[in-house]
Amino acid sequence: MNARKALFLGLMVADGCVSGYDTHVEFFNENPQLRHLVITLIREFGRNPRERRRWNGWKVYAYAPELAEEVRRYKEHPELLLKLSDEHAKHFLRGFILGDGSLTSYPVKIEIVQFDTKRRKVIKTLLERLGYIVGESMRWKKLWITGRQQERLVKELELEAFIFGPKSKHAL
Repeated sequence: MNARKALFLGLMVADGCVSGYDTHVEFFNENPQLRHLVITLIREFGRNPRERRRWNGWKVYAYAPELAEEVRRYKEHPELLLKLSDEHAKHFLRGFILGDGSLTSYPVKIEIVQFDTKRRKVIKTLLERLGYIVGESMRWKKLWITGRQQERLVKELELEAFIFGPKSKHAL
């Protein structure tokens, strides 16, 4: 595992899937910055990704059996994420929050909606392990970070460019 692979896995666990008999990775997101990031990462791993507009949005996809196997494993067994080093956990969380996070304006906070209870608990545990105070709503299936904790998270995980970019004012 390296930092770039952890970032990729975070993005894929948030907004990706495995298809084609576990041989393809697919990433669905409307944010062109994130799609470009995924394309760059897949190319770094030696694969040739493609981007396509579908009736329900944009997707990036690639034939990559070894990546598909890793993505499937981390999506099906989120507890494996707890074995990541703190440095790799930061990169994974960066990808995950970019894919599944949002920034609300009042009160200012980062929210992560996650319906998978096991995955939500693991994400909360990783954030707490890194020293963040995390709120949780079981009813609404979400985690949130506010105030100075939110400012620290944005700075440490280098989320500014995606939050304050020209087309992503309130979406991470």
